[in-house]
Amino acid sequence: MAPSGDPNQAAKDFVKSIRNGQTPLSVNTIPGTTGGYVEQIAPDSYITMRPAGAGRPRTSGDTATVEINDPAVKALNGGDPLKLKFPKKK
Repeated sequence: MAPSGDPNQAAKDFVKSIRNGQTPLSVNTIPGTTGGYVEQIAPDSYITMRPAGAGRPRTSGDTATVEINDPAVKALNGGDPLKLKFPKKK
């Protein structure tokens, strides 16, 4: 994704846009993060938002991550969830 001044807000805005008005079935916070959450959109569909600093070890500390774990997306992505990075504009 394009760099922005506020990666966390950019990631949250993206999540809201792909929900397309749907209300999640559930929303659970990610322990140990400030602002990280997992939304269940359908019985087998999840969107995870990890704020900057809460990504995997190889992810830059100023980059937020959105992961889309959905059967249709995984079928198009070689069986893997789609991981999108939202870096900070430098």
